[in-house]
Amino acid sequence: MTDPNLPRNVEAEATFIGSCLIDNSVVRDCADRVQPEDFYEPLHGRLFETIRSLVDEGQTVTVITLKPYFESDEAMKALGGIGYLAKLTGDGAGLIGARDFAKQISELAKLRRIIEIADQLRARALDTSESIDPLRIIAETDEDLSEIALIGERDKQPSSFASAFDKTLDDMAAEQRGEIPGGIELNDLRCVTRAIGKLRSGDQIILAGRPGMGKTTTAQRMALCAASQGMGTAFFSLEMDKPDMVRKAITDEAFGTGDGPNYDRMQKGDFTAGERAAIKTVRDRIDQWPLYLDYCPGLTLSALRSKVQRIQRQMERKGYHLALVVVDYIGLMDAQMPRAPKEAQISHLSKSLKIMAGQLGVANLVLSQLSRAVEAREDKRPILSDLRDSGSLEQDADTVFFTYREQYYLEATAPKPGEDNWNEHQSALANCRNDMDIICGKRRHGKISTQKAKFYGAYQAVRDCDWQPPVGTVEMEL
Repeated sequence: MTDPNLPRNVEAEATFIGSCLIDNSVVRDCADRVQPEDFYEPLHGRLFETIRSLVDEGQTVTVITLKPYFESDEAMKALGGIGYLAKLTGDGAGLIGARDFAKQISELAKLRRIIEIADQLRARALDTSESIDPLRIIAETDEDLSEIALIGERDKQPSSFASAFDKTLDDMAAEQRGEIPGGIELNDLRCVTRAIGKLRSGDQIILAGRPGMGKTTTAQRMALCAASQGMGTAFFSLEMDKPDMVRKAITDEAFGTGDGPNYDRMQKGDFTAGERAAIKTVRDRIDQWPLYLDYCPGLTLSALRSKVQRIQRQMERKGYHLALVVVDYIGLMDAQMPRAPKEAQISHLSKSLKIMAGQLGVANLVLSQLSRAVEAREDKRPILSDLRDSGSLEQDADTVFFTYREQYYLEATAPKPGEDNWNEHQSALANCRNDMDIICGKRRHGKISTQKAKFYGAYQAVRDCDWQPPVGTVEMEL
């Protein structure tokens, strides 16, 4: 791209190349700031690419050693041949600001890329010869712009073990001081934290279970807990629309007041004065929570990434950091691979979601169904091999955990009153009423375990095992 109207600083590029030839360490120092394609002048890009390649091979690069690679380069001949290289190294002043030059070259390249995207956007918007899909154009453009923003955001260069050691210790100390995010520890849902540890940036956490096991309710409770602690959270539902999501969340939060309506009454919207007061209390409490809800059936990867990046920017403007992204659930996402088998689609989605978590610096909580093989076993506690459609879910995940409710299966197989095992069955049901097991099947950062929790179905609420229902709770059969 050599349009003279585009942002550029050819002089800065030339000075930077000269600095690289005078002192090859500049190439290594600036490797994370500038790439060959960032140069406006194509010759400068080719020069930098060759210099970098030779330095990586351990060679000392000077004007003399570089000469054979550009003797037949027409652009170099037009500028005076080898004399141009000598001219670049004639002034060593550029060594002082080499990193600043590299940064400017990179930033100007970003501006040129933005202009290019804007031109393409205009052309696509004016072209009505193909089927019109404005939302797809917007999503793809947003993704292109977001990719520009990510360039150079994180240092991906190899480092020595010693420097990585020191940085890790420094980060741990900064985390203890609260200066950098250290992962989400769910203070109001300790059973989950004990089972799977903190939800850390870049991690992919799979939450799986059969229908009726309370996995969506658990995920929603995790989202509410994270947001209540000031951790930016985005909840994407592909199954439940936004009004239902809000009704469940209100019921859950109002449950803690002792006067809130149960989920059935919340759906009907016919409240007592006490219930209305409890709902208002919830509204006042959540007013400043950094929590976004979105109902998006048929969500694609590009659309999800675009939405997440947009929410990141919105939260940053409000002083928050997006830490947790919840997807409910992966089986309903559109992999845009219509001819591929379901297993291949889920594998593609799983890998792409994991990459997104690392690139955007969020923790992904991804919900998944389990195969029907669970129902055929006498022991219906889930295991890793029950993950539906793809082994990649287990492979890509940093953590996999399951929700399991024995009460659900006992209720489904209840004998009729008066039958021989009626009393025994009722006793077993009473012993596990409202119980939920949080079963960790894989944990890359720690040991696996099973933790006890409470599931109050009438209020769509999950709580720690030692949590006590409020005295004023109307619904006694929780």
